[in-house]
Amino acid sequence: MCEKYKQFFLVKPDFFRNSDEFPPLGVEKQFVSDAQMTASSTSDPVKASAGNGRLNFNNAWCSATSNEEPLFLQIDLNEIHIITAVSVSPIKKK
Repeated sequence: MCEKYKQFFLVKPDFFRNSDEFPPLGVEKQFVSDAQMTASSTSDPVKASAGNGRLNFNNAWCSATSNEEPLFLQIDLNEIHIITAVSVSPIKKK
């Protein structure tokens, strides 16, 4: 997956509210559906789609090009939240 972009980090986000009272919003656990996740583009609609941009997921989101402006992964949380932290990780090379 994303062979031509091996030198770039591919991120997998999850959103957190900074308190034990407010757990993660569920991107990693798939409480946020694939339909709620969109991106500027994708290099592969199946293996690198926006819905694959989750922490600890088998695949990752990868944009079609690295030169695209703006480059983004967008998540619709369906209601207003105050986001105090975002956790991202690079894809693990196989």
